[in-house]
This record gives sequence, C-alpha cells and structure tokens, in this order.
Amino acid sequence: MLGEYIDKAQAGFDGFVHQYPFLCLPEVTARTILTNKLKGIYDLPIIYFSFDEQSGLGGFRTRLEAFSDLMYGRRNKEIETNAKFISNGNKKIYPHYGNLFYNECVQLIQNSV
Repeated sequence: MLGEYIDKAQAGFDGFVHQYPFLCLPEVTARTILTNKLKGIYDLPIIYFSFDEQSGLGGFRTRLEAFSDLMYGRRNKEIETNAKFISNGNKKIYPHYGNLFYNECVQLIQNSV
C-alpha cells in the first residue's frame, strides 16, 4: 500500500484513497507512515476510509465530495500557475492517468444521488 501511494504520486494522480477494515493493525500502521512521512515528501492528498458494519453511505458520500473538490481546486491552481501550460497556449498538459481517478469519483457521487 505504501508503494502504491508513492507510485501514484509519481504518476501525477490528484489524490489517493486509503480504505481498510476498521482497526486493521497493518493498515493503521501504514496510515501513520503515510501521514507523518510520505505526504510531506509527495504532497499527494489522502482520504482515509475505515469500514465496519456501522459504515454509512451518507458520510462516505459527503467526505468523497469534499475530497473531489479539493482535487479539482488543486488541479486548477496548478494549471493556472504552470508556465508550461501558459506557454502551450492554455492547452491541456495533464496527460497522466490521475484524470481517471477524479472522473470515477465524480461519477460515484453523481450516481449515488
């Protein structure tokens, strides 16, 4: 899981979703490493979802919507300040496969209404 985070950060993903079973010790340990070490190095936003029999769709949807807004804002800010984008006549310079993740989040939110 830590390797996945590094791989996605280097690939240009907009965000990372860490989902795990409630109180799963290896995942709790990985979360600590992500939060305290790797996020400072790679600056890739992370959202954590811990699931148990009490997990509800409403809270999940609300958190995912906020995370999607965060990724959208970060992408727009990068495009506005990226000299390569501006010198390219404001043409798309975001070819990485992180686009798919963002679009899947938006579809999930829209389809759960």
